[in-house]
Amino acid sequence: MGIRNTFSKKKSLIGQFIDLKKSSIDHCDGLFHQIKSPGVLENLTIDIEDKIEFKKYLIYIENQWSLNHDFTFTICTKGVKINPKQDYIGQVSMYSLNFLHSRAEVGIWLGKNHWNKGIAKEALEILISHAFLDIHLNRLQAHIFTQNDSSIKVFEKLGFKREGLNERYVRKTNGDFNNVYVYALLYDNWVRKQLKI
Repeated sequence: MGIRNTFSKKKSLIGQFIDLKKSSIDHCDGLFHQIKSPGVLENLTIDIEDKIEFKKYLIYIENQWSLNHDFTFTICTKGVKINPKQDYIGQVSMYSLNFLHSRAEVGIWLGKNHWNKGIAKEALEILISHAFLDIHLNRLQAHIFTQNDSSIKVFEKLGFKREGLNERYVRKTNGDFNNVYVYALLYDNWVRKQLKI
């Protein structure tokens, strides 16, 4: 029986200070407010011009979820949801899932007000655990813009190793091409890190 028939995807993942909820169109207002905060889109491989385009993006990732190609979660503050602009603070994803080769891409973004608070690290820890233990993946990889020092530090703290450089890999809407580092985390190395071997 292949991995495609044995994995367990979950719509909700619980953390200590945050929760991850399957991203949906209902999260649009709060997430759009966050993704348009200064400095966020500059480090993403997607470009969002307006709320209509962002809604299309959310519909797309919901469809990809149904097809088991992309599991994207909204990062939420703990507790009762009162104000979506404050409670929905970003997204974390495993996407481009390849069940034959047991791998996926990983990405994350947060609204600027939530940077440097340990949220990205916790969100990625939750997602990585889900990817390895529930989805049964063997390899997670990330493409990170070479100038994105904050993301590089977080991924390296979590055990991702830099494997190389892809030059002029991402084209932004302004026509500029960005270089990215390729990072990867293997299941065996993650287990050893958890066990502190």
